[in-house]
Amino acid sequence: MMTLLLAAMAWAADPTIEELLLATDDAGRGDQSVAVIQMHVKTDRYERTMKMQAWAKGTERTLVRILEPAKDAGVTTLKVDD
Repeated sequence: MMTLLLAAMAWAADPTIEELLLATDDAGRGDQSVAVIQMHVKTDRYERTMKMQAWAKGTERTLVRILEPAKDAGVTTLKVDD
């Protein structure tokens, strides 16, 4: 699909770098995605690991729910573009 997209762009006027990056991003993203993410933060005085699950529809809607640590589990953030 990516090859087809870039080939179609080659027939048009030379694309800008921004257009190429957006086309590449869109080709790999799909309409919907689900991910389990683990984030580890470490500083000289602090260390924390957080596990989250995220659902996205395009770039307009994203829901992120914290799975771990137990004290934060269930905290959820919703992002909806206008």
